[in-house]
Amino acid sequence: MMNCFVVFCLVATEGLRHIAVPRSQQPVFAGTRPNGHRLRPTAFPEPKMIYASAAKDAAELPRVYGEGPHILGLQNCAAYREQKLTRMEIAGMPNSGTNMLWRTLYDNCIVPDAIATRYPGHHNIGWQAGHGKHNYLHIGQPAFKEQGQKTDIGMTWKPITKDKVIVTTVKDPIQWMASTCRAPYFNFHAGASDKCPSPVTQLSGRYFADSSFKSLPGIWSDWTGEYFRNNDLPIDQSNNESQPQALMVRFEDLLFKPEETVAQVCGCLGYGSKRGEEFQILESQAKWGRAHEGATNRSQTLKQYTLKRSALLARLTNEDKAFMKKTFEESQAEPILKEFHYDWSNPGLALYKTIEGKSTAEIDQLLASKDWGDEDEEEPSDQEMSDPTQ
Repeated sequence: MMNCFVVFCLVATEGLRHIAVPRSQQPVFAGTRPNGHRLRPTAFPEPKMIYASAAKDAAELPRVYGEGPHILGLQNCAAYREQKLTRMEIAGMPNSGTNMLWRTLYDNCIVPDAIATRYPGHHNIGWQAGHGKHNYLHIGQPAFKEQGQKTDIGMTWKPITKDKVIVTTVKDPIQWMASTCRAPYFNFHAGASDKCPSPVTQLSGRYFADSSFKSLPGIWSDWTGEYFRNNDLPIDQSNNESQPQALMVRFEDLLFKPEETVAQVCGCLGYGSKRGEEFQILESQAKWGRAHEGATNRSQTLKQYTLKRSALLARLTNEDKAFMKKTFEESQAEPILKEFHYDWSNPGLALYKTIEGKSTAEIDQLLASKDWGDEDEEEPSDQEMSDPTQ
C-alpha cells in the first residue's frame, strides 16, 4: 500500500528506507526570512545558526582528493562575463551539500546592489534551478514538458535558459552512498541496512518519480554524468541551444577549502567575495527538525571525513568492489572519478587515516554520524516557487 504526499511517499514494504510525513502532520512555518525562505517550523526548536570564520578553521584537503579547489566549467567563465550573466542557481543530488553551497555563496559573494535588487530577497543566488535542484539535467530541457507544469515534488517546472549559471555540487560516491544510507531522501531497498552501503548489489529503488535504479553507484553515475558531460564541454563547441551555463563544485572543496572555492565561483561572473576574517562559513548543520537530529557540524565532519572513508572502504566486500567497478565502467563514470580524484580502488590513497585500533562499536558509531550537508533540503517560499526569474 502506498500513500503519497507532497514530497515523498510512504511505502509499506520492509527495507524501503524513507518515511514521509503527510502535509497535515507537518509543522506550520512561522513566516519568511528576508531572503524569501520560510522560517523554522514553530513546532521545532530554533536551529543553531552558528557561523565561523574559515580563516580560523583552515583544513588541509586530504591528498586522496588531489589539489583543490577543482571546479569544472571555469573555462567558460570569460564567456559568461561577456554575456553579462548575473544569476546563479543551485543543483545537486540529495546529500551532496546543495544547501551548504547556497548558504556559503549567499553569505560571501559580493554582488553590486544594482544587480542584487533585480531579484527576490535582493540577491542573485537562487536556492535551486528552475527545473528542480535534485532533478536530472535532461528534465530541464524545453521539450521535456510544458511550461508551468508541476514537477514531481510540487514545484512549478521551468525550462533551462541561458541567462543564468547553474552551480552543481558533486560528492565522493563512497561518501555520498553512506550519506544516503544515513539520511535517505528517496526510496530505496537497503538490503542489510545495518551495514549499508554494503551489499552494494542490493541498493535498488526509485529516484523520486523519475526512474527506478538498480544501485546507488549507478544512479550517482547517471545523474552526475549528465552535468559532467555538459560542464566539460566549452560552450563555443556546443550546438545545443539548451545546454545550460554551468559549473560543478566538489563538496570536498566546499568543506575543506571554502574560501578559495567561493572566490572562484563568485569570480566566474565577475563578483568579489569576502576574504580572511570576513569570510563566514556555517558551522552548524543548516537544518532543523527531528529528521536532522544527530547531524555533525562542520568541524566534526572535517575531522572525521577521511576516517569515515577508510571505514567505508573496509566495510565493502570484494563482491561490492567488483560490482562498483563494473557499474562505473558501464555508466561511463570513470572520467568523472578521474577528474575529481574520487579514487576508491587505491588502498594507499584511501587509507589516509587508518581505522586500526578502532573497535567495531567505535566504527559503527562513526559511520552512523551524519556529515555537514547530509539531507540538505530546505522548503522554498511560495514566492520563490512562482517567481518568473527562478
